[in-house]
Amino acid sequence: MPTRFWEMASGSLLFMMIDQNNFAIKKLEKFPPLIIFSLMVFILFLPISYGLGATISIVFFSSFFIICLKKDTLCFKLFTNKVVLFIGLMSYSLYLWHWGILTLARWTIGINNINSIVLISLIFLISYFSYEFIEKPFRNLNIKRMHIYSIGIISLISGSISIKMLERFNEFLFAGDISLVSDWGSIKGSKINSQCNTNGYEIEKNLEKCSINYSGSNLNQKEFILLGDSHARSHVYLGDYLAKKEKGIFRFLRCDDVAIPPLILSKSNKALENYKCGKRLLDYIVKNLNSKQVIILSARWSTLYFDDYADLSNINRVSIQKKNLYPNKYNPESAITSFINDLDFLLKKSEKLGSKIVILDSLPEFRKYRRKPVQEHGSLCSNQWFNEGVRLKKPCFFDKALESRDFLLKRKKKFSNILLKIQNKYNNLIVLNQFDILCPPENIYCETEEKDGTNLFLDDDHISPEASLKIGKVLYEELKSN
Repeated sequence: MPTRFWEMASGSLLFMMIDQNNFAIKKLEKFPPLIIFSLMVFILFLPISYGLGATISIVFFSSFFIICLKKDTLCFKLFTNKVVLFIGLMSYSLYLWHWGILTLARWTIGINNINSIVLISLIFLISYFSYEFIEKPFRNLNIKRMHIYSIGIISLISGSISIKMLERFNEFLFAGDISLVSDWGSIKGSKINSQCNTNGYEIEKNLEKCSINYSGSNLNQKEFILLGDSHARSHVYLGDYLAKKEKGIFRFLRCDDVAIPPLILSKSNKALENYKCGKRLLDYIVKNLNSKQVIILSARWSTLYFDDYADLSNINRVSIQKKNLYPNKYNPESAITSFINDLDFLLKKSEKLGSKIVILDSLPEFRKYRRKPVQEHGSLCSNQWFNEGVRLKKPCFFDKALESRDFLLKRKKKFSNILLKIQNKYNNLIVLNQFDILCPPENIYCETEEKDGTNLFLDDDHISPEASLKIGKVLYEELKSN
C-alpha cells in the first residue's frame, strides 16, 4: 500500500487542481488527447524491464489525459461509448477478480493462446456478477457507518481464520510434485530457509536461529555447521541428514556470493562487502571451535578460481575482460594463495581442538542447461489430474543436459589437486569428491538426471534435494570411518 500511495495521491492532486481551475490546467487542456492516448497505448507494450519507468509514465499520462479529454473530440466519443462506460463502471470488480483467476490458471492449467480467450471471458463474467449482485446492491444499501465497520472487521477475521485453516490442507489439495514448488534450500518445520544469510554481524544469533536440534538434552552430541554460498544452501538436506543420523545439531549460515574461506573477486563495493562478511564469519568459527563440531564448507569453487565460467561457456577470459562482464578481476593465483592461508589457519586450530573440517569439492556444471522455469512454474510442471503429461512439454523441463566428464574434470583438476595436497597434511580434513558421486568414473558423460529419472540438478550448477541427500549418505560413512 505505501508504495502505491503516490498513484492515488496524484489523482487527488489532479482533482484539487481541476476543482480550483488552476492556471496550468487551462494551458494543458488545450493539448490534443489523441496524442496522449497513443503514448499510453505505446507504454502498455514496453518490455517488462521498463516496468518502473512505464508505471510512472502511465500515471503521469493518465492524469494528463483526464485534463485534455474534452467534448467534441474523437477520444471523448470513444470513452463515452456505452460499452466503454459499462466496462468503466465494473472496472473495480475486474481489478479484484482478474489477478486471482490468472494466478490460479497459471498454477493449474497454464496460460496460452488457446485458453486465454476463455480466461478473459471468465474474468468478465465473474466481474459482471460481482458488480451487479454485490457491488451495486451494497452501494445502494442504507447502512449505518458502524454497521459497515462491524461487517468489515468480522469479514477480515473470518477470512483470516479460513485461510489459516486451509494451510493445513496444502499438501492434500496440491496433487503435484511438492518439491518443485517448495522453498529451495529449506528444511520443513525449521527456521532453516532462504533467510539464513548474514552480513557478518550477529553471527551467534543467526547460527542459533538457523539450526535444528535432534540431540534433546544431550550436551555431548556432534554439531554440524554448514557454511558457504548458494551451493551451501543446496546442501542443507545433507546437513539435516547428518544431524538426524548422529542425533546432533545442524546449523547453517551463508554470505552472498562468497566462499568460506572468502576471496575478493573484484573491486566492486558488493564484492568487498561479501568478502568482509565471509571474513567475519570465518573468524567467528575459528574463535568458537570445539571438539564436537564438524565444519562443512561448500561453494561454487569453479567460478572462484578458473578462467572458463560455466555461465559464459563460449566466452574466453580475454573477451570477458573486453565485455567488462567481470571488471577488475583479481589474479586467480593470489586468490588461491589467500584461500590456502586462511584454510591452514582454520585447520591448525581445528586439529589442535579435535574438530573436523569437510570440504565438498567441485560439482559438475552444465554449460547450456537452465531449469529455472521448474522453480518458477513448479505446479504447472507437475503431473496432476488436470494436466496429465504436461511435464513432457516446454517450458516445464528442458531436455536433460549432457556434458563430457573429461571436460568437467579438467576444469576442477587444479583446485582439486590443491585440496588433496592440503588433505595429506591434516588428519582432521575430509575432502569429499561429490563429483564422482553424481558422475561416476565409469560414465563418459555427466548428466542432470539419473537413469531412473531422479532429478540431480535444479539448474546448471545447483543440485536438487535428492542429490544432496545422496552425497550426505556418502559423507556420513566417510565421517564414521574417520
